[in-house]
Amino acid sequence: MLAYLGYYPQAHRRADLIERFWPECPENAGRNSLSTALWALRHDLAPLGIQPEEILHADRNSVWLEATRIETDVAEFQTACARARAAPPPVRCEELRRVVALYQGELLHGYSAEWLVPEQVRLAAQQDACLRELLDLLEERREWETAIELAARAISFNPLSEQEHARLCRLYLAAGRPALALQHYREMARVLQHELGRLPSAESEALLQAIREAQAGDTPRAETGWFVPVPSPAVRVAEPDSRVVLESLGGAVPLDSPFYVRRTVDAELERALARRESLVLIKGPRQTGKTSLLARGLQEARRQGAGVVFTDLQTLSAAQLSSLDGVLQALAGSLAEQLELNTFPRDTWDAQFGPNQNLRRYLRREVLTNPSTPLVWALDEVDRLFTYPYASEVFGLFRSWHNERALDPNGPWSRLSLALTYATEAHLFVTDLNQSPFNVGLRLEVGDFEPAQVADLAVRYGLSSLSPSELAALMGLLGGHPYLIRRAFHEISHHGLTVGAILRMADEGSGIFQDHLQRLATALGQDPELCATVDQLLARGAPPPEGHFYRLRSAGILAGLAPRDARFRCQLDAAYLRRRLARDGCPPMS
Repeated sequence: MLAYLGYYPQAHRRADLIERFWPECPENAGRNSLSTALWALRHDLAPLGIQPEEILHADRNSVWLEATRIETDVAEFQTACARARAAPPPVRCEELRRVVALYQGELLHGYSAEWLVPEQVRLAAQQDACLRELLDLLEERREWETAIELAARAISFNPLSEQEHARLCRLYLAAGRPALALQHYREMARVLQHELGRLPSAESEALLQAIREAQAGDTPRAETGWFVPVPSPAVRVAEPDSRVVLESLGGAVPLDSPFYVRRTVDAELERALARRESLVLIKGPRQTGKTSLLARGLQEARRQGAGVVFTDLQTLSAAQLSSLDGVLQALAGSLAEQLELNTFPRDTWDAQFGPNQNLRRYLRREVLTNPSTPLVWALDEVDRLFTYPYASEVFGLFRSWHNERALDPNGPWSRLSLALTYATEAHLFVTDLNQSPFNVGLRLEVGDFEPAQVADLAVRYGLSSLSPSELAALMGLLGGHPYLIRRAFHEISHHGLTVGAILRMADEGSGIFQDHLQRLATALGQDPELCATVDQLLARGAPPPEGHFYRLRSAGILAGLAPRDARFRCQLDAAYLRRRLARDGCPPMS
């Protein structure tokens, strides 16, 4: 939301924002979601020393940021591009250098949104055009060293572009470095073979012959004025499958997505909310679809007439999480915003009561006041609280509401259902059984896809032509990992990759699974003990310590019921980590 308002610094109609960010929500739920987002933005701006009311404006109809108080790197980049286009030839090269220096990578890399993708493509195309023009000018000026540096940068942005790889080879050759030209040509051939499953083009083969002749000493060097005019090859881009409308990957699967695969746990959650279970615990490792499952359960609860509040604990700021009072006020604020209550927590919070009592009073007096309307309160990613010193008090409060509901079946707590999602084993942090909701609620496990579900998803992506052996090969590599399976099918359907190409490049730390594999490496790099445990499991099959096993299972790296049957969740992870640890080892323990 903040990125969108900053990127388009003008007044936006509330209805347009709701349609853009919550298109699947009913009107009232969409208004609640927008109010919650604005409330969260104000709370996140204040700890940064920014007065929210001076930056973020909203009235009954519109929302906007104060344009005179905002500077963005995108606006600076756009201004530099316009200046370069208008610059006369004598200064055009310098203006293009400024443009290229400003572009540091994909717009909001790692985020996916409908409005964002075309802007990412547009800005990248602008950068690409400016960089190519600058390289052409540098070649005309024979500034080989600068051109080589920028050509390498162009490859970092387009690692599969044969045209960019060939240009760098030509520049090395023009600079009198045929050995480096040959070395990079071999790298280009390796990339094309492993990533795209093809050989260099005929034009590149001609370039290779020129490089070999230069190495043999048959061709003058660059300082004598020689340059190889090898035409740039065209790279074929696979056409998207016209039968399938694809969507961005990562995060929750949209409610209207044709690619959401229902599992047994979907029906279990819907039944639990329909019978108004007091506590529903949704557990599963990362990227199994817990949030997507929860969103569909909440939508069904809305359809049946329940009030619904969704609180993502990942959106709470460090200031809000710094104390028990802060986090409970933030939770109460989420209720107030989404239910559009007239009384806010700050109006009732009384210092003479403890934080737990204040939240309890607020629910009884302001939230659970309608005896005919049940409330489903979903708290996503609650394991974010596990490591805080007040965690037992928060979860003890949730447990107390469950107990009070049992003692007073007709009281206000009978109208409240809590749905909690988490990945980490709760018993590692909440050890007092009398203070834990995790041993009394209804537990639902979210796991990986089964073979029949993978086959069903392939059909939805228009890939019914994949053979049983190809599907088996993908599952052999990826297991039933929902995100990785969707990523593979997306690339096959949209970019024309083959199963064989995916299998060849899978564990190299690049290509279509790069973000997933780098996340694993980063997580282990930050925890030397877990890294050492993974190393021992790979090297000797040594069962991990119990605590390490559950943490690695929660992170989505290991699978199994207990440490003695620990195994890697998928072979992709095991192969990549084996190569990575063999090369870099584990960080030293402090």
